[in-house]
Amino acid sequence: MRTKLLESPVATHITIILISFFLYISSISPTIYWRDSPEFVDVAYTLGISHPAGSPAYSIITRIFTFLPFFSIPFKINLTSLFFALLTIFFTCKVIQCLLSFYYTGIKKSEINLILILCSLLLTIMPSFWLKAIVAEVYTMNAFFLVLILYMLLKWSSGNDRRYVLLAAFLYGLSTGVHAGVIFFLPGLLIFFLLVHFNPQCRKYRTPKKNKEFIDRSLFKSFTLVFLFFLLGFSIYLYLPIRSITNPEFDWGNPETLNNFYSHISDKKDSASHFKNIFQINSLLKDGPIFVKMVVGEITLIGILLFVTGMINNFKENRKTFILLFLIAFINTMFYLTSTFGVYKNAILFIPSFIIFIIWIALGICFIRNGQIKKLPGINLKRLSVPLVLAFLSFSLITN
Repeated sequence: MRTKLLESPVATHITIILISFFLYISSISPTIYWRDSPEFVDVAYTLGISHPAGSPAYSIITRIFTFLPFFSIPFKINLTSLFFALLTIFFTCKVIQCLLSFYYTGIKKSEINLILILCSLLLTIMPSFWLKAIVAEVYTMNAFFLVLILYMLLKWSSGNDRRYVLLAAFLYGLSTGVHAGVIFFLPGLLIFFLLVHFNPQCRKYRTPKKNKEFIDRSLFKSFTLVFLFFLLGFSIYLYLPIRSITNPEFDWGNPETLNNFYSHISDKKDSASHFKNIFQINSLLKDGPIFVKMVVGEITLIGILLFVTGMINNFKENRKTFILLFLIAFINTMFYLTSTFGVYKNAILFIPSFIIFIIWIALGICFIRNGQIKKLPGINLKRLSVPLVLAFLSFSLITN
């Protein structure tokens, strides 16, 4: 039974989703929660406009769930967060599966599936993610778009099918309408696009003579197409002025005029706090340990050791994917770490970074499982890897 489960990807994914669903549905908030939850319930139900940057995609997508013929409005909107949490877990597994298949061509399906189960459980019980999976908030939908975009980019880089990168560009534009913080993913996404485009193995973008003029024209054409698909997704922000003209019940910032619209989507009211402490060494020395303690609380100390191992392995095996993941995690972390509203013991702001850490944890587990670390005398690291991971999963569940 156990062998059949680990040999079947479908059975593995179903098991992961069912476990996560059971944990979340048993703890879901039955009504509105505190902080931004009442606001998001209101804007989803009435198609209003939330605080900057407006979250138009979140309002429109969540509105669909309010048409369910059962449960109260707040509960149905809480279910939206649960739904996208499950999708996030699923596509995180797909990203991990892609990376493991790239790096370890001879790896067994059972080993991949075991790693998927362990890492999905870690993400499921991660305190910050669990909290936002059971209340009305944007964070699980934001995380879903991140891992879906990563999955599309990995599929594109492995098969050179342009449809994947165009879909990723559209999804990235659309995701800005969920949480504007995704704008800090842009450097990693853009550099990855350029690195894959100029990959010597990518026949689609090079001629046998490696004609520079052809490459330049090909890059311009590809970039233009990608940018147009991004704009198509980003056009979701037209919802704000159009809806504001009708004066909805919740109309934050009244973004009907061009000035109000720009101020709203750029979060002008809080712009002074963005990266405010980035050049203040004392502030970084003070907040850095707070962040490390926060990470330990989310993935445990053993998890940190595994993710560092996986990050190093990622760097050695594939620089392109390392740069993509590293820049997303690093810039997201530094933005909230150096903003005046960042480190106030609120781990939810770092959920995108934590998801990248979990992807690296998967690579770290596989690295150890494949015996690529010099073995210590009398210690079989391969046999110890699963018990160690189960131990830190249990510790995380019990302590949180």
